[in-house]
Amino acid sequence: ADILLSIFRDRFATVDDLNVAIVGDIETETAFDLAARYLGTLPTGTADSWVDLGLDLPTTRLIDEVVLTAGTANGGVTRFDWLPGEVDGASEVTSVLLSTIITNRITDTIREDLGASYGGFADISIERAGDAALTSFIQVDGDPARLDEIRAALDTILRELSTTGPSVDEFDRAFQVTDNDYNFVTDALFLSTNLAVTRFPDQDPLQPDERFAVLDRIGRNDIRDMAAALYADPASVEVSKVLP
Repeated sequence: ADILLSIFRDRFATVDDLNVAIVGDIETETAFDLAARYLGTLPTGTADSWVDLGLDLPTTRLIDEVVLTAGTANGGVTRFDWLPGEVDGASEVTSVLLSTIITNRITDTIREDLGASYGGFADISIERAGDAALTSFIQVDGDPARLDEIRAALDTILRELSTTGPSVDEFDRAFQVTDNDYNFVTDALFLSTNLAVTRFPDQDPLQPDERFAVLDRIGRNDIRDMAAALYADPASVEVSKVLP
């Protein structure tokens, strides 16, 4: 027992300012009891501090390259965009729909129609810590000899979504995928949601049971407006994997 207590104190001696979420098949009273005995007995430290490193995002489009090893067939383009500002539940759901639509267009246009890509995806998510923002990460893998085609096709996809928005058919497809995904609820979802509520109480994170009502309110124009806000601004970072 003494050894275990020593290990416990050693491991948690400098741990404080925790945000803890407990989810799953557990009684509320049991969770509170465990938290009181194992978390409530941890020593209280001084408040954490942070330093602003002054790393500002670029205001223009930055393009760079990573040179592949000779004979490598897997090239591609990675693009990062951002939209500073507070986000709400509607933005969270709209970002999921837009991610799905861009991913589908990459598959349909760049992979199937052009045959220049092995696949790709878009991941648009919310950054809550620090300066709140909506961030977009897009990756398209493909033939390094056809990067100009891949880049041009991706630019066209983003430009069209920013001006005319998605078609009725692709919006319906994205809506159905999102609706199905929202019906699959895991402990990990509750963990991330509860931690967000604790860490960012002023941001009102979207609760799992609220998502369907918000989804029903999102339309094609909302997708277009988010795409325009994210991609119409030339500020972005793009890195390509190129042949030597």
